[in-house]
Amino acid sequence: MNNFKRLLVAFLVLSVSLGVVFLPKLINNHSNRSLTGKTERWTYTDRVYSGITAQQVASLYCEGELDNIYSESTFLDTNADEQAELRQSSLSVFDNVFSEGSYLAAFLKNELEQEKYAYFSKKSVLAVVDDHAVVLNLVSVSAERMTFIFEEKTKAVISFSFFSPTDNLMSAANVTEQEIQNAVSRYYSALLKGTRYSHYFINRTNLGDEESEKYELRLTDFGLLKMAKEYDNEVILY
Repeated sequence: MNNFKRLLVAFLVLSVSLGVVFLPKLINNHSNRSLTGKTERWTYTDRVYSGITAQQVASLYCEGELDNIYSESTFLDTNADEQAELRQSSLSVFDNVFSEGSYLAAFLKNELEQEKYAYFSKKSVLAVVDDHAVVLNLVSVSAERMTFIFEEKTKAVISFSFFSPTDNLMSAANVTEQEIQNAVSRYYSALLKGTRYSHYFINRTNLGDEESEKYELRLTDFGLLKMAKEYDNEVILY
């Protein structure tokens, strides 16, 4: 009887010891299997707001929120495929400004398409619009006789310049200054409708003035005008 009691006590002690050692592991393994086999449905909400209008882009620039975008060092180099994509995206800008199918749009498209050494680069800028973060993709285009910057998604044109020692856009395309100015005015009037912002337009036809002698270029420039300062050389770099 005493032997039986001793065996029973030994068995109970062994059972308790084994339970203390292995039971937590068994419970943990079971819990892990339950969690890995369980399907939980949830919805991810991106905190970066993706929607923005061309007018909002223009307003950000006019308020000075997109300063220093003209520095070439801030734009990222792109590979051949990206260059081709940006070239196609750039061509649509002319349709927006001068109207699709118009002579001026066709002229500038052809000018850019025939330009073998045109270079396209892109810079991403984080801005805040209506208390949401939004990424703007600013595209810089540099060709032999023109440069311009626009926002990739909205196609909002920040600035445009057509120049050469012999031609501005008027003489190169054989159109009147009024035709160009009217198209530019229509574009920015629609883009800035209901805002306090404005745009500039410059058409230099000869090399007789001080600025012309400095740059030795005939040129046609237009773009968004910053509110913070009067028009000066910080607005456009020739």
